[in-house]
Amino acid sequence: MAVAWVVPTGASIRKVLSAGTQQRANENTADTVLEGDPFDPNSAHRRNQLVAEAVEEVRGAIRVGQVYPLSETAGSIPPEAEYHTLMLAAYRFITAAVGHEQQGIQWAVLTAPDSAFTRLFKDACEYLKALAKGAAVSEPLDPEDDVPGRIRWADSLATDEEYEAGVTEDGVIVDRNSQNMNTQ
Repeated sequence: MAVAWVVPTGASIRKVLSAGTQQRANENTADTVLEGDPFDPNSAHRRNQLVAEAVEEVRGAIRVGQVYPLSETAGSIPPEAEYHTLMLAAYRFITAAVGHEQQGIQWAVLTAPDSAFTRLFKDACEYLKALAKGAAVSEPLDPEDDVPGRIRWADSLATDEEYEAGVTEDGVIVDRNSQNMNTQ
């Protein structure tokens, strides 16, 4: 069943990171930014860029899988991929800031190799791999044009309307138990 895909933004990262953690890790990313410069939320910054990159990774993995079409909506992902996408961005977000003295023990705990946060990041990486192998996702309401190599299933016996009527246009009696699914 087709569903509306979601469009995560930098602000969506609050679903997996606290506001304080986010504020301590964010900074502007222009080449001209120096350490200690005030943060300008209207300029390019780490949080927005990492979420956008994670979204493109997920879309790219779905594209590589060549089973499901992408939504035409720019920056959109299947709703079931949102948490994994945000974990990819959040982990990279906080590990990029490790080493700044104001982060303290929280950063060490979050980024330790055996931390729950690190395990969730690794789960998100595994999810990406599965998508690239064609793992199932919700089809978008607004699919892009066809996916090369995509497997499309169809019923060669009858249409939905013919099943409801109980007879095909050719006079063959059918019911839902007589479906004949095959590839197109």
